Amino acid sequence: MARAAVAGAKTETRRTKKLERINLEPDRYKLLDILTKELGLVIFSDTKTNELVTIKCPYGKVGDGMYGRETTWVNDHGDRIYEAPKKEYKKFWKTIPSLFMPAEAARVKFIISEMWIERLRSITEKSAINEGITCFSYEDNSWKDYLNEDNYEESPQGSYFSLWDSINGRDSHKPNPWVWVIKWKELEPVLGSEINMHGSSYCTGKNSQGCL
Repeated sequence: MARAAVAGAKTETRRTKKLERINLEPDRYKLLDILTKELGLVIFSDTKTNELVTIKCPYGKVGDGMYGRETTWVNDHGDRIYEAPKKEYKKFWKTIPSLFMPAEAARVKFIISEMWIERLRSITEKSAINEGITCFSYEDNSWKDYLNEDNYEESPQGSYFSLWDSINGRDSHKPNPWVWVIKWKELEPVLGSEINMHGSSYCTGKNSQGCL
């Protein structure tokens, strides 16, 4: 999906990092306040104990930057390519997993334009499309089923849930976990040194707090 972001098809993402405690019993917690723009914080209330739980977003805040992280290949001369080399040339190239991609090698950089927190199954049709899912036919309203290539989904949300389950485990969308929602816009290269740069698979740069 990182390549979908590079291509411009994906403009938002949903992640659960730092929300593990809340998502053990997601229905137990009530969202009280969202301070993501100013501080990158959210405040929950435990409905059983009335305890307040404050969580800092690991992806930064509105105005911070990210870069698209993807698998690349390098040779002994330091050249880098972004598509797998042909079989007969593979011996000349070393695979660099996306985890180790440096910021300076990123093909495109982004800036966080919006951030909030919601339950996963609250996703709208527009947001599901913005997640970069594949549409087979708008006319027939058929969307890719990421769990079964012989099937298709009849809504963008259904397609996105199949994508979520393909990454996080079958039926993992059903408990309806809390998720960070991060939207971004492409960043002009000249601004790259002026903001905090985060990574994403979409790693981290100077002053960053985590990876997407």
